[in-house]
Amino acid sequence: VQDVVFAGDRGMLSPKRIAEVSALGFRTLTALTHPQIRDLLERKVIQMGLFDEREPVEVHDPEQQSLRYLLCKNPNTAADERQTRQDLIAQTRQALEKLAASRKKRTELELSAKVGAALAKWRVAKFFSWRIEKARLVFEIDQALVQAEEALDGCYIIRTDVADQVW
Repeated sequence: VQDVVFAGDRGMLSPKRIAEVSALGFRTLTALTHPQIRDLLERKVIQMGLFDEREPVEVHDPEQQSLRYLLCKNPNTAADERQTRQDLIAQTRQALEKLAASRKKRTELELSAKVGAALAKWRVAKFFSWRIEKARLVFEIDQALVQAEEALDGCYIIRTDVADQVW
């Protein structure tokens, strides 16, 4: 065996693990998480227009030329991810609306705990901002953040440090 490549799904090979196996002389192949994709966008390593539904696009990291990113987009996955997010936001909104409309006397702490439980149940808390005014719940959905997430729906980036010649 001359070359070993560790392959893992999103988040399975964390940056720390990648550094550890790379230090031992191994190579890696993994998919990036959405925060990692956003980082590449912010660093202007990639642009949204590079994601293609038919052909993967290869980009080299300007800070680490040995790193290659293969960008692709799956429209079916995009539709599924968008629908799932919309459903989870709708369920969360419904639970928060119920809390906001409730006439039951609760302390701020009790109401906050109920809000926290509702947000944790559907795991879309980042899309909501909320506060308690005069013992009543007031909340909003951050539509700009929802749209930013939707832009990444169906987008995949495979990250590898394996040279073309090895493949």
